[in-house]
Amino acid sequence: MADTEDKRTLRTGDGDVPFKLAGEQRYLRPTPKAFQLISRQFGGLAQAIQRVERLELDVIAYIIAVGMGVDPMKSAVFVKPIYDSGMGGNDKEGIAPACVEYILVLQNGGKPMPKESDSLDNSDMLGEDEEAKRDPH
Repeated sequence: MADTEDKRTLRTGDGDVPFKLAGEQRYLRPTPKAFQLISRQFGGLAQAIQRVERLELDVIAYIIAVGMGVDPMKSAVFVKPIYDSGMGGNDKEGIAPACVEYILVLQNGGKPMPKESDSLDNSDMLGEDEEAKRDPH
């Protein structure tokens, strides 16, 4: 697969999502075409996430194919490597979590999702008076 690998998977962009397949580092690249293909195939991105969370192997193979720029009609070639690698339920670079993250990146216009530490706490948005009212101690 390395000889014929699409060169786009070798350069990473800000929204690219890393994962390991058969022990090799790979990347899912967010594109408008990927958004459309996945959305149309599963009746929306939310439904795609639900099916990935149910660990549906064919769904995950389809998303991997689309994300790697491979014709989704050829997604079956990813079934065995995904199965052999395991879904990686809680592994940060596991296949299923990477697919969910990829779909979230697609929903965010191809931009990475903000890290938890980057998001504002509600108290940051309140004025000092309002914060004091919420916490009487």
